Amino acid sequence: LLIVVDYPEKRREQLTALVAALPDTAPVRLLMTARTGGEWLTSLTTHCREFRELLPDGVDGAIEPVPAVPPDPDTYDHVLDAYRHRLQTLRPGVTWAAAARKAGAPPLDPIRHGNVLTLHMEALGRLLSAADGSSVSTMDPAAVVLEHETRYWSGQAATVAGLNDRLPEKVLRRV
Repeated sequence: LLIVVDYPEKRREQLTALVAALPDTAPVRLLMTARTGGEWLTSLTTHCREFRELLPDGVDGAIEPVPAVPPDPDTYDHVLDAYRHRLQTLRPGVTWAAAARKAGAPPLDPIRHGNVLTLHMEALGRLLSAADGSSVSTMDPAAVVLEHETRYWSGQAATVAGLNDRLPEKVLRRV
């Protein structure tokens, strides 16, 4: 069993309940895509025996911060182009080349774009916004990508699983 938890640093209660409910008989792998280490992990390992037992020794040292990088327009263009190519195969009905032109490049600054993850989120968020006909946003890149993910997964839950009639919007947004 593989369980993926995005933003575990914001899900302490959910992680505690999750690991308490795991079966003892089946092997489990827990992949946490955290943006930071530190207090949330220390608190979780201190207060949740089941979680602590899942972790290998020395896990605190396994979380390395993402190194800062100088925001480079060529790197941004390369990332935008890579997303354009990949999304063309996933959503072929969209003119991704036009969306990439509309997305353009924001003014890059070390505080907002000095991390490889935020540079990627900026490119993806701007490309998705341009493709959907939304204004290319200046809001937080993570918020833009999460908004698109929310719309996508809510749509999937509604159309594929038929959950739109059975689950309130608040629950769908958490799923």
